[in-house]
Amino acid sequence: MTFTLDTSGAVEIPGSGGQVRRGWLWSDLSPFAQGYVEALLRDAPAVGPQSDLRFPGFSDLSPEAVAMILADCAHDEKVGRQLNLAGNPEDRTSRKAGRGFWRERQTGNLFDAPPQTVFLTDDGKVKLKVANLSPTTRSPRQSEEGEG
Repeated sequence: MTFTLDTSGAVEIPGSGGQVRRGWLWSDLSPFAQGYVEALLRDAPAVGPQSDLRFPGFSDLSPEAVAMILADCAHDEKVGRQLNLAGNPEDRTSRKAGRGFWRERQTGNLFDAPPQTVFLTDDGKVKLKVANLSPTTRSPRQSEEGEG
């Protein structure tokens, strides 16, 4: 199965009373976050009936997963901008850097960004779960994170 990134649709944000507020569109994401999502979705389990399996697309992300992604990417982009300002020649805010951040995170090499498990809910939405770490290896930021 060949990976093709589907960026169509929106991730709907549930509002009060069961109404849906405007959701996130692909174009709402920074290039860094777009690269991160692309790499994450490559690692996601296939969706659909056995005869028509496909990789999940952007609109298959749960609102909680997008919130976690945006928070993670904002933090790493800030660090990246600081490195760029300090004369680091590597662009840390590009789509390529976002893909690299996901890959590095999944190797377990980032202290304040532990690996995440990508999984599907019963309704086919993609969610993320932060890897369980011992309390002595968790940063304060990780202690506040959970499942998204």
